[in-house]
Amino acid sequence: SRVLIGVGVSACLMGPLTGYRIWFADDYQQRANAWMLMVLSMGFVFSTLPVQILLPIIGWRWIFGLIAILILIVIVLTLLLIPKWGTENNNQETSPGSLSDVWKNNFFRSTIPLGLFNYGGMVAIQTLWAGPWMVRVAGYTPLESATGLFWINVTMLFAFFLWGYILPKLSSLGLGTIKLLKLGLPVSFLVLFISSCATTTARILDTDESALKLRSIQSRVFDTTDKETTLRTIIATMQDLSFVINKADLDLG
Repeated sequence: SRVLIGVGVSACLMGPLTGYRIWFADDYQQRANAWMLMVLSMGFVFSTLPVQILLPIIGWRWIFGLIAILILIVIVLTLLLIPKWGTENNNQETSPGSLSDVWKNNFFRSTIPLGLFNYGGMVAIQTLWAGPWMVRVAGYTPLESATGLFWINVTMLFAFFLWGYILPKLSSLGLGTIKLLKLGLPVSFLVLFISSCATTTARILDTDESALKLRSIQSRVFDTTDKETTLRTIIATMQDLSFVINKADLDLG
């Protein structure tokens, strides 16, 4: 399933990029790309805190069902509203080209490490590493972790929006893509290095509570009549702690 998801995400990225080359002028290519990533960030936003809130209420099955329904709606709207490919400019090359032409391009090969380690690393940290780090290292609860990821993605959403808005203005001032990369990447690497060197004196496992009080908290019993919601909450918590649950029964547990 993850392979199919990867294929779908790749198509969702390359399809719009190809369309932008046909539909928009060169001056607005960067804006179109940035705002496409802004829309992508909306998906990241909705997959954090909203999902964490809905999970105990409707469960994973309905969450995936709602995602499937939304994808179907997007497919229908795409078929109805997206312009035809026949709107190419007359100066467009008639040769269809091939992937080998792309891989033979020296400039494209020079950007592969940048895309793999810089942007790919950022997405990997954001989607795979940040959440477990907040829970296991920082001591966040699953809800606090989802809230942190929510604001990270909101920040990225506004960053893509602002970039899309100002990039044509920067291009008109003579600041092209290559110049922006040369100026911006060292700054981003410096900020990342400073952040990685930051330390904390907090000891999240230390406590001033007495052993008797802690034992009372750990052994506390909560009465509830909503068995299904309780079971779903337990499953969600165990999955956040990386437990793999193959089967759960409402009566047997």
